[in-house]
Amino acid sequence: MNIFYEMASRLGFYKDVKNCLLKGFTPCAVTGVSNIHKAQTAMALSRLSPCLVICDDEASAIRMTGDINEMAGEQLACVFPAKDLNFAYMEGVSREYEHKRLEALSLITQGKCKIIAASMEACLQGTIPQDKLKEFSFEIKTGGELSLEELTSKLLAGGYTRTDQVEGQAQFSVRGSIADIFPVQESRPVRIELWGDEVDSISYFDPESQRRTDPIDEIMVFPALEIIFPDTDDLVTKLEALSKSVRGSRTDKIRTNISRDIETAQSGITLTNLDKYYTVCYDRLTTIFDYFQSGVCLVSEYTNCIEKGKAALAQLSEDMKLLYEDGILFRKLEGFYLDIPQAELKITQMKSVFLDSFMRSNNGVKFKKLINTDCRQTAAWGGNIINLEEELKNLCSQGYCTVVLAGSEKTLPIINKDLNDAGISAEILTEDSEIIKGKVYLRTGCLSGGFDYPDIGCAAITQMKAMSAKKRKSSHKAGEEIKSLSDIQTGDLVVHAMYGIGRFSGIKNIETNGVTKDYITIKYAGTDVLYVPVTQLDLVSRYIGPRDDGAVKLNKLNSMEWTKTRNKVKSAVKDMAEELTKLYAQRQMAKGFAFSPDNDWQADFEERFDYQETDDQLRSIQEIKSDMEKPSPMDRLLCGDVGFGKTEVALRAAFKCMLDNKQVAILVPTTVLAWQHYQTAIKRFEHFPVKVELLSRFRKPKEQQQIIRELNRGTIDLIIGTHRLVQKDVKFKDLGLVIIDEEQRFGV
Repeated sequence: MNIFYEMASRLGFYKDVKNCLLKGFTPCAVTGVSNIHKAQTAMALSRLSPCLVICDDEASAIRMTGDINEMAGEQLACVFPAKDLNFAYMEGVSREYEHKRLEALSLITQGKCKIIAASMEACLQGTIPQDKLKEFSFEIKTGGELSLEELTSKLLAGGYTRTDQVEGQAQFSVRGSIADIFPVQESRPVRIELWGDEVDSISYFDPESQRRTDPIDEIMVFPALEIIFPDTDDLVTKLEALSKSVRGSRTDKIRTNISRDIETAQSGITLTNLDKYYTVCYDRLTTIFDYFQSGVCLVSEYTNCIEKGKAALAQLSEDMKLLYEDGILFRKLEGFYLDIPQAELKITQMKSVFLDSFMRSNNGVKFKKLINTDCRQTAAWGGNIINLEEELKNLCSQGYCTVVLAGSEKTLPIINKDLNDAGISAEILTEDSEIIKGKVYLRTGCLSGGFDYPDIGCAAITQMKAMSAKKRKSSHKAGEEIKSLSDIQTGDLVVHAMYGIGRFSGIKNIETNGVTKDYITIKYAGTDVLYVPVTQLDLVSRYIGPRDDGAVKLNKLNSMEWTKTRNKVKSAVKDMAEELTKLYAQRQMAKGFAFSPDNDWQADFEERFDYQETDDQLRSIQEIKSDMEKPSPMDRLLCGDVGFGKTEVALRAAFKCMLDNKQVAILVPTTVLAWQHYQTAIKRFEHFPVKVELLSRFRKPKEQQQIIRELNRGTIDLIIGTHRLVQKDVKFKDLGLVIIDEEQRFGV
């Protein structure tokens, strides 16, 4: 049996939840559970019934799904994302999220997954009814019968595009007795060869070379649209009737927009703004809740979910104002999403369990049972084997059964040997492994956090995500476009060189003229949206102005505002360039100190680093040392995200400087950060004759004066401080290296 299931089944709070569901005592509330406990609870409850897990945002839903699938060892859960609602006709619109939604609905309908995690926003949006989904989903098997005429008709109605050559998802082509289809849930297209009406073979094929690869016995094809009209005639008939029924001051605008859509549909082009016609297509609103009428609904942090749902509806309402004014939307099209009271009613009418980290008011929901827990989420293991051994010895002495998720298939046996050599009873986890007191099981993988269940004596320790399953960066050209924006997340502010400040909303596959390509999506003021091909990524950069996003005004496309801003910046940059040119000319003429090559002390210091250096760390260290050994002054910028090891790189440079009897200063923006660096430096230099001091408001005035005197005499080797370091009374005997930790907000 899966050991994570076994652990969950022994938990007292899980037994209480299970009894509540079986006896109908819902809604019930569980408090004291963090993200990892919620994921394990959902995984265990899915054995009773399919589960809908509602999270406050999509990032939480993705993390929840990852934890569930990691513990289950299979794809037990999938994400049902929110989609961008398109009401105005556009040439290129990505349906990536719509395809993921349809895949999730199809998998849960067929029983191929048991859990769907969704943000509150996604739960509010209308989707395809179950009967419609089943009607346009079909399976093709080797040896079965297939009519190419019926296949073509079904694919076209389901939102697939017929092309000469299949290159992207939701495309198909028919050539003689061969049909190529790129199903929306697949990463590769399939080729179906027929002998008469009998399916002779099915195989994947490479869309670039068009050569067949792996043969398969069957393939499932899902629709590519959530809003499906039976055929073009039905769509046109309903739109004509809608146009005639319109009354009011904006009648002409509305009818003009509908007529344009009718002409587009009659020309054989699939409408990209079908979201506005949801209520025209379907008689009633269907949401994700309708797919779980006999299932269980788990709500993670209910108060947060309601707040995020209200925020999403407020933003939608704001975006729709201009659309109403332009006659794109009107009252007869309303009803394509739930409001918050309707969503609350649907949740409480289901078998629902509310999972919260601590008790809240929960908007007046009346619980039939309150369950408190004693669960703990533990921090991730940093990679130091000695720390792991100490923690495991402590857990084993308390009779814990512990699962450690760390390393790769290659390194797992090494970790296993190290633990056994340290006197810890450890072995590789298998499906037959049982919960045994004092036992440690090892397996690969990574969770968002570890857990500790004192009442059953079970725990899990997970390695940090950044350190687990390390992969060398690929030099393959196709990945460079995505990697260049890897530090930007959906919702971040970005700047396009020609159009100004907008909000990044993801990378999408957009089909234009039968070809699917990657585009950067940037939302501007109002409903303006810009799609930037990945080949023009050099025009897009991160916004680095004031970080209060709420106060940042987005530009409007095709306005003069951004042009005026650019002209002002050009003038300022020109002045700055002149200053920099003079500065660097002076630096080139100046002579610095050439530090000595590394010696045995430097090697000993570096070997005492507890962690394995990354390739980028090693490269940066080598480049900095090379600069320090040259007679010209060093001026180097070291960039990296939190936890990437910049501090260690700086301390190695500092030690190299101190070995030549010169002083080092580390300048930081805040007293808290100064204290953190001070503690780190004390620990790293504890085995060496290095005197480290701190100069900030943490030191009393008398202590500060003493430190300044010692700096002047040269008895302090390394000084860490805030802007106090750059005041006039601070003098060094022989300063050789200055390290500035700017942390993106240095205001000195």
